[in-house]
Amino acid sequence: MSRLLWLPAAATALCCGGAMAASCRVEAEPAREPVARQVWTDIAEFSFLTGLDLDDASGRMTLVRSLESMQSFPALKAASAAWGTLRARIDGLADTVQKLGQAVGRLQQLCDQLDAVSLAPDAPLDEARWNAGVAAVETEMDAAIAAAAPVVAQLESHASLLRVAAAHHARQPPPANAVVRLGPAPQAMATEFSTLALRWRAVASDLANARRILPVRPVRGSSAPLIAMTAAMRELARIYAEAHALSAQRLSNAEFGRYETGDYLYDQCPMLKDRQWVGLQNLYWSERRNAVALLQGTGLVSPPGLYNVKPWQISFPAMIVGADRWRFLRTGKGYWLVQNAAFGPGTMALDVTSVAGKPHLELKMTASAGDSPRFSGQQWRCAPSDLPGQFHLYNRFLSDAVVLDTANNHGIAVMLPATSRSSGQYWRVIDR
Repeated sequence: MSRLLWLPAAATALCCGGAMAASCRVEAEPAREPVARQVWTDIAEFSFLTGLDLDDASGRMTLVRSLESMQSFPALKAASAAWGTLRARIDGLADTVQKLGQAVGRLQQLCDQLDAVSLAPDAPLDEARWNAGVAAVETEMDAAIAAAAPVVAQLESHASLLRVAAAHHARQPPPANAVVRLGPAPQAMATEFSTLALRWRAVASDLANARRILPVRPVRGSSAPLIAMTAAMRELARIYAEAHALSAQRLSNAEFGRYETGDYLYDQCPMLKDRQWVGLQNLYWSERRNAVALLQGTGLVSPPGLYNVKPWQISFPAMIVGADRWRFLRTGKGYWLVQNAAFGPGTMALDVTSVAGKPHLELKMTASAGDSPRFSGQQWRCAPSDLPGQFHLYNRFLSDAVVLDTANNHGIAVMLPATSRSSGQYWRVIDR
């Protein structure tokens, strides 16, 4: 972080003889309202969900499904996918502008030198060196102005797309979801991007104004160069303070990378560990039976076979060795492949199937491609819940609009709409 080199008033007066030293004084600017860290995380999450998540027919989550009928959705999707590039440009611009804080200190020293000459006309002044010092600051300002123009233009374009999305989302809101957070609302994103664009446009305008003021040359006995120089320094001080506020709470590259890849979704359920064998306990059936009720893999074989030990899919103890032991394997973009210990390694994975005469889908075990999914129904995501240690499960095939629940008859695991909340939707892992 750049450290400003502004001199205290007393030191300025001593170096410059006192009479005109006050004209070179620049007070430190008060802190500006920062862009909150939550804003940066919301933007990163929204960009992943609308631009980088799996986008085939069975991989689109509710947020995307609610926006994809817009004529401008392809442009919004492209802008979201390119957020990482724009973010890097914003970070680079913020760093460039903040380095101008050092320029304030250098200009103040030049101002002090000129002030001393104004008070003592016979005092020496190396005009070539003085002019070179001002020119160096002008070059730095020119670089910042050039970097700001495309950043502001892209922010304003992105904000415009989000305002259209927000209006569309308001007219055609998605179905209510009482279980899974669908992601940041387009309305909030439109507001945040518009604010970012306005603040960076103001910085660019202030930079241009300071650049117009700065071209001064030393004139012995004249206060005009001192006044112009001090005005430019004050502008740069304000610009530095605003750039610092705009970037102080930004995400690190490593933190942003977890959003860009979708790995942040794994962070939402820290109780799930990659490749660790666990039991899956259901809250509803555990409370109903006053015992630990676990999902059993051997009750999920279709068609019926050796391990089809219906009617209980959620029970305790396991009727087949290993049937109550599950392993979650990361497959990318926040998805898990879920295996069961009663089957050979890399052979079967948790999936969903339709059942004749029933409106909902039930669970089944189907063949996987080793430790990789073969079907979209085998790709599961975890969503945090309002109860400590408990989570919800949904899959790519049905989207986040449907979650894993239980039916009241014989402990059957089913996929039901997430329009309301019930204890059957709560799962936790236990050591097995």
